Amino acid sequence: MSPIDTGAGVVRFGNFELDTRAGELRRAGVLIKLTPQQLKLLQYLLEHSGEILGREQIQREIWGSDTVVEFDRNQAKSASRSRRAFA
Repeated sequence: MSPIDTGAGVVRFGNFELDTRAGELRRAGVLIKLTPQQLKLLQYLLEHSGEILGREQIQREIWGSDTVVEFDRNQAKSASRSRRAFA
């Protein structure tokens, strides 16, 4: 399923709706609580739907090139939390 940009900063995919301006994700109208980092990652992935993204590219875009953290662990934790939000 490809995301559909409805305009005004709203992207729909499946029964989900991401309002990029408000920073809110909803499933069937119900607000799903995500961290700012998770929202940023989701928006980036939707913007690049259908593309193959490398870990380094995601790290640079989401966490920044100057960020010195345990990227693998933080990325895995963020992905895990995001998957739970979609369950």
